[in-house]
Amino acid sequence: MAVDLVEIMEEIPHDEIEVRIEFEIPGALGDEVKSARQATREADLAQRKAADQTRLAVGRLLGSGLSKQDAARILRVSPQRISQLVKPRSA
Repeated sequence: MAVDLVEIMEEIPHDEIEVRIEFEIPGALGDEVKSARQATREADLAQRKAADQTRLAVGRLLGSGLSKQDAARILRVSPQRISQLVKPRSA
């Protein structure tokens, strides 16, 4: 219903409208929830950064002539993870 209303009132195509519902809790509990959300966002960002750094290291290790198994041992990940990291990333 919200999408239909925006589509009519703002004359925006239906497929260009995104509705996101967020709950806000007041007081100390709300602050705790916000802090938890922020920590989750920061952890997600750190994980993406770590994956990018690992991907770069894998490329350099393999480029230096090491095997995927050796790279896996050095980086303390599975050979399957090495294979995932050397695959081209999809957009």
